[in-house]
Amino acid sequence: MPAKHANAAALEILWFGGGAAALYASGLVTPAAVFFALFVLNAVLRIIWKQV
Repeated sequence: MPAKHANAAALEILWFGGGAAALYASGLVTPAAVFFALFVLNAVLRIIWKQV
């Protein structure tokens, strides 16, 4: 994986992971879990469909 893709992946994980963590920290556990699950599903589908 080229460094450019690794940096983009790290930024994406921090950005959306931070969003899920912020939802969780504010007491919105279910929306945080749904947001995180959709993020993971999106990442898996992008890998399967070679969109990364």
